[in-house]
Amino acid sequence: MSKTPADAGISRRAVRAHFGRAASSYSAAAVLQHQVEDQLLEGLDALKRRPDWVLDVGCGPGRALQSLRQQFPNAQILGLDWALPMLQRIPEPLTKARHWGVLPNKALVHRVAGDAAALPLSGASIDLLFSSLCIQWCLDLAQLFAEWRRVLKPGGLVLLSTFGPDTLKELRQAWAGVDAGAHVNHFFDMHDIGDAMMRAGFTNPVLSTERFVLSVDHLVQRIEGALRHNRRRHNLCAELRASTCSDPRAQTYWRNQRHECAQSRIGWSSGIASDVAKLPTQCRRSCRGKF
Repeated sequence: MSKTPADAGISRRAVRAHFGRAASSYSAAAVLQHQVEDQLLEGLDALKRRPDWVLDVGCGPGRALQSLRQQFPNAQILGLDWALPMLQRIPEPLTKARHWGVLPNKALVHRVAGDAAALPLSGASIDLLFSSLCIQWCLDLAQLFAEWRRVLKPGGLVLLSTFGPDTLKELRQAWAGVDAGAHVNHFFDMHDIGDAMMRAGFTNPVLSTERFVLSVDHLVQRIEGALRHNRRRHNLCAELRASTCSDPRAQTYWRNQRHECAQSRIGWSSGIASDVAKLPTQCRRSCRGKF
């Protein structure tokens, strides 16, 4: 069996916090993610049955939700993500109810704060589960697919994409010449994914591979941008720590830090998580697990 994210020492809590911090700039940097997502969305054209309930697992700032809404205008669309700030970036026209006359129309998209491997939904409630580049952050495929199988209706469909084991292999090889530590994530092999789906009760999984290549220039630009961001943040921290507590900049910085930490902790009890309460009873279940 190939190495998994757990072998790379991935901390799910740290990953969740990282995605929360990156929410405001994620869409601008997610060039590869958008390419993969667009190709996965093309697979929807082959669907013969129109779903009533659609779930996007790991929806991020909601780019795919717009396409799902257009493709299935009469369906209930759920966007689930474990990073609260990501859900807050979903465009407001997608999530606000429209009013016609005296009765409100249904919300276009329901936002749900939750874990891909512990879905806050009742069994047999989803017709189509869509997930693009999310499962590489899940440590246990057996648990993940068992949970997905639980919420799918009989005859339901899963459409997913993830990174393969050769992803970032050049970077992994470069780090191997420095030390023996795990600096790059490990990704599931396609055959391990297929086997896990079969064991979870899925039938006839169809798996394929596509190779996406980003130019070195583009990659260098992204790395330089990240370094500049980190350098600015480091310099600001150094200035603020050297200043007195009465300095307004210091007060603002630490107040923002406390707010960021609080946001990371309140995922389930937030206003966005309360969107779950608006769903019909048959598509809702209590989930107390932590992630």
